Amino acid sequence: MLFRSLRYRLVLFTLAVVAMVVLASDLAATWTLREEIEGQRERSLAARVALVEELGDLPPEALYEVLERRDVPAIVITPDGDELVSRADVDPDRSLAQEVVRDDGSRVLVLVSGTGGDAVMQRVRVAIVAGSLVAVLVAVVLLGSFSHRVLRPLDDMVETARAIARGSTGARLGPADTRTEIGRLATAFDEMLDAQEQALQAAREAERRSRRFLADAAHQLRTPVAGLRAASEALLRSPDPAQQDRLVGNLARESVRTGRLLDSLLRVAQLDRGDEPTRHPTDLVPLLGEEIERQQALAPSLRMTLQAPARLVVDVDGDGLREAVANLLDNGRRHADEAIEVDLAALDDGARIRIRDDGPGLAPGTEEAVFDRFVSLDDRGGSGLGLAIARGVARAHGGDVVWRDGAFEVTVRAGPAGLA
Repeated sequence: MLFRSLRYRLVLFTLAVVAMVVLASDLAATWTLREEIEGQRERSLAARVALVEELGDLPPEALYEVLERRDVPAIVITPDGDELVSRADVDPDRSLAQEVVRDDGSRVLVLVSGTGGDAVMQRVRVAIVAGSLVAVLVAVVLLGSFSHRVLRPLDDMVETARAIARGSTGARLGPADTRTEIGRLATAFDEMLDAQEQALQAAREAERRSRRFLADAAHQLRTPVAGLRAASEALLRSPDPAQQDRLVGNLARESVRTGRLLDSLLRVAQLDRGDEPTRHPTDLVPLLGEEIERQQALAPSLRMTLQAPARLVVDVDGDGLREAVANLLDNGRRHADEAIEVDLAALDDGARIRIRDDGPGLAPGTEEAVFDRFVSLDDRGGSGLGLAIARGVARAHGGDVVWRDGAFEVTVRAGPAGLA
């Protein structure tokens, strides 16, 4: 387990590199020093041989006295075979030697002691080994401290992950320097946590909205379903044809009401699913004209006007936008006193539709609440889904529906086909 740790592997690898560098340096220094000592001994031997050759006219005994006086280690061998040893403390077997043959038949074995160089090499080896050990120990300490400091963000990342697992979802690393590799990793880790937290919140919100939607839908469907059941049971029990006709009419009205509510619920579910609208180049002028005519037929007493250019083609989902406009006009028809005004204008990347009625308008503080699902701020009927569907359709087109300056303002953004 110890060698699986990144910190220990980093220290051991770096220490191995340091050890190899130190060893190579020690070998190079030792070899260089040995070569220097050997060169010095050879130069010393050559100088002593030159001295002996300069004293070539002296007899062996006189030569021995000169060498002894000058402290030059040598062995003078007379023609009779006698050996005169200068510097008897020098071991010929451990010395660098060169023999000089003289004209008188004598020979001189010039010596350069190797014990001094060996002692120097021994001391140097001890110093190098000691220095290498100290260098390695210092490297271990420095590498341990450095690796702990460098890899500390990884430990922080582990601690942060564990804290998040324990429920501290807001914990973040927040690196001081995002230019380093560890800093970029910590930044990416924080970004990943932010994305996961946002996704989790979105999932929780979606689940909450789904549960609320199902509860509200069940509540909204309970009344028409109960009406259908009551009318059906009464129809089966009633023997009176006139009452049966009345019950059949009630049954038909409740069926229509239930169908509209189911259509609205399905539309809301589709918008929640986030499907991209099916866009086609659509002329908004006749689309608005047709919806105004339909509303005019339902409320002949209202005056409905359309302010629009001769032609405005936008790449949108025509059916979806028609549904949104129909819901807004239906809302205006139920609240208007005498008139509804519709204004269509082109935007740089889409279109804007303003629908204004001369009714009482929205009470202050309800400008956003009116778009909530199943919200009805009056007692004039409706499922409370029309405005929510209109806003959902507009937002699916990259726009929105807002209450501004006493009117509902719809904006939609064109698709790839743009404006025509």
